[in-house]
Amino acid sequence: MLIERSLFKEIKPYFDSSQAIIITGMRRTGKTSLLQFIYQRIDSSNKLFLDLENPLNQKYFEESDYEKIKSELEILGLNFTKKPYLFLDEIQLVKNLPSVVKYLIDHYKVKCFLTSSASFYLKNLFSESLAGRKYLFELFPLTFKEFLLFKNSKIILPKNVELITKPIFDTVLNLYNEYLLFGGFPEVVLKKSIEEKKKSLEDIFTSFFQLEVLRLGDFRKNKAIRDLIMVLMERIGSKLVIQKISQELGISRPTIYEYLSFLESTYFLFLVRPFSKKRDVEIRKAPKVYLCDSGLANHFAKLNEGTVF
Repeated sequence: MLIERSLFKEIKPYFDSSQAIIITGMRRTGKTSLLQFIYQRIDSSNKLFLDLENPLNQKYFEESDYEKIKSELEILGLNFTKKPYLFLDEIQLVKNLPSVVKYLIDHYKVKCFLTSSASFYLKNLFSESLAGRKYLFELFPLTFKEFLLFKNSKIILPKNVELITKPIFDTVLNLYNEYLLFGGFPEVVLKKSIEEKKKSLEDIFTSFFQLEVLRLGDFRKNKAIRDLIMVLMERIGSKLVIQKISQELGISRPTIYEYLSFLESTYFLFLVRPFSKKRDVEIRKAPKVYLCDSGLANHFAKLNEGTVF
């Protein structure tokens, strides 16, 4: 059974808009499940769902003649004489897809729902092709409220944290500790044993490195970015001194900035800069680095609670 994510309520008001809906975020945060959830709630039989991780589905969009693509979608059951709904999962795997989507929107008013695990890809290719024709939504690991739903907990936390009484706090404490320790990736949350959770976290990191860093990043020195990732995971919550990291790893500062931009764009980490009323001071000061999920941080960096949170 698919569980409703909080992001669904933000997306729903745009169901009837002409723009494409794009859901992006870190790999394995539940984008495919959310897309399927939306698909089930579109009140129309004129809809088509394609998983682009399947090479056979990728071939439908490799034609240079977009009318042929439209004809193939018709064979698959999409009726272009009525309002068509097209759901495409993992769009980053088809290079010319932005222009195809633009063509279908402009010529046939197709309502497109798309997912991609790579914000880096979206910003570089979708910015021009779908300018004014897309709404972008970011999906992150589960919030604690969503975590409780996935754990089948009937506890409903008040919006005002000051209303959380000690009995309520004591009731959710074990669940909250589990959330902090293993994070909010849906598949990790649903695993029953500690060993299964740890294995899932390792698989998530391996998947990110192989499918995002190696395949998408196309960096000349994969070992260098791997070493940088390991160093960053050990320094979660610490100030990021680029000069020091550059000397330790033997990587130039421009290259480190390039890697950081990629890792941040693909949602693996976030750089939190110190607040200052003076913008130039805020830019100059060293940011702190945090991973996208506390489970990954705990499992790979073995950090204490104060450092991670």
